[in-house]
This record gives sequence, C-alpha cells and structure tokens, in this order.
Amino acid sequence: MQISRDPGPINELLNAPGVREMHNLPGQDAPIDCTILLESGGFSVVGDGYGWLFNKVGYRTYETHTAILPEKRGALTLKKTRECSNHVFLRTDCMETVTRCPATNIPAIKLTKMMGFTELYTAKGVFGGVDLIVYSLPLSHWAARAKDFRKIGRDFLTDTSDELRNQYYGIATAMSAAGNPEKAKHVYSIWATMCEQNHSGVN
Repeated sequence: MQISRDPGPINELLNAPGVREMHNLPGQDAPIDCTILLESGGFSVVGDGYGWLFNKVGYRTYETHTAILPEKRGALTLKKTRECSNHVFLRTDCMETVTRCPATNIPAIKLTKMMGFTELYTAKGVFGGVDLIVYSLPLSHWAARAKDFRKIGRDFLTDTSDELRNQYYGIATAMSAAGNPEKAKHVYSIWATMCEQNHSGVN
C-alpha cells in the first residue's frame, strides 16, 4: 500500500466496474478523472485492488473517497481501511479526514463508524438529490484508537506498564520514522500534558 500523487492507479480503480457507479451522480456513468484533485494538493493510497483518494478541502484537511474492487471487499476491508488511515496520519500532513456517505448506503455508513468517524451534519440533496451524511476523523481521535502501536512503545520504553504511554510513544516513534517529527512531537506532547499530574490547581 503506497501514498501516490500519480493519478493513473487511483483513476483505474475509480473507473472499475462496481466502483464507478458508486461515485457518479445517480443515472450517470461518466469517466472519473481525479488528476486535478491530485495536482491541487491531494494524494491517493493504493495497493492490490484497494484505493482511497484524498482531496484537499481545507488546511491539512482531506476528504476521502473509497475505491475497492468488488472482489476485494469483505473480511479484509476494515483491516485495509485501517492500514490506509495509518499511512495517512503517519506519513502526510493530514490533521483531519472527512467523508460523505449517501444516507442510503448502509454498508459505507457502518464502515465509517467502525473506523471511528464522528457524524457532523447532513448535506441535503447534494448528490443528485440524495442526502450525504458528513463524518470527521481528526488526528486526535485516530490516535486514541490506534492501540496497535503499543507494541512499539513496549519495545522502546524501560517501564512498559503504562499501555497508554506505550501507545502514544509508539505513534510518535512511527510518525518520526515516517518523516513527520514535528507532528510526532505534537501528538505526544498533547497526550503528556493532558495525562501528567496537575500541580497548578487549575482543572
């Protein structure tokens, strides 16, 4: 699974049968070309029939669009989507991902909630008359759920009894290794500040 700004692989996935129909307006079947979105600061995460487009919609905020081939959907979908999320938060400047799910697409809504996204509001009738529910996953919410990184903390820290510290230390270590040292410092320092003993008397 790779982060890419080459439109070729993600365009191929978005235009595959069983995928393009989910992204075109109801009743339309026009070819999809995300080149301009990538040239405007977006990127994709692609690999082995799985793909996600992230177009920039604000300061370090990206909207994600899923493009998974029909034969790849199933038991591995959640695992692969979490891997994608890890890549995005570890390796890019992304501080928040947002997504829009058609109110009628129950599987997409279920997956979005399982990923930890929070519902924000509903965009009424913007998808050819279909309502889109808007969800958000900020960096802080992703980090709070990223328990897989605890192993890294256990491998590096002397005192491994604090699993939450292991988790945030692991995230920061992985983020630094991915070329994001300032972002790693940001994540770890906020956790440390919130969890340290409060001596000021201010709650």
